[in-house]
Amino acid sequence: VFRHLKEPIVWDVPEGGVRYANYFNGPPDEGNKFVLVDVDMTARLRIGFPVLPRCFRLMDSRKIRHYPLSRSPFFITYGDSFYMDKDETFAGKLLFEIPADRKAENLLFDRYKE
Repeated sequence: VFRHLKEPIVWDVPEGGVRYANYFNGPPDEGNKFVLVDVDMTARLRIGFPVLPRCFRLMDSRKIRHYPLSRSPFFITYGDSFYMDKDETFAGKLLFEIPADRKAENLLFDRYKE
């Protein structure tokens, strides 16, 4: 279970919220698998930066970081860039693609700066 409290955003991956799949609206690249991660986010304050796919990173069992796919259900619902107002809640599934021989170990979230 991934849990994290980071002011001003509280986010959580519930128990059982990480699943592996060999198919999600199509197969992954050869030698890879999909990881679906349920995430719930609540803003304690108005957030002054956009939430983008690159704000999230999944660390695998070899400590390699992977960005979610833009076709993640989470981003299909909310768009590839959105702002959070105080007390707003966002929930959905992030879709990652990682090598088949690895496991998801940690979900990271931070402001993305180009």
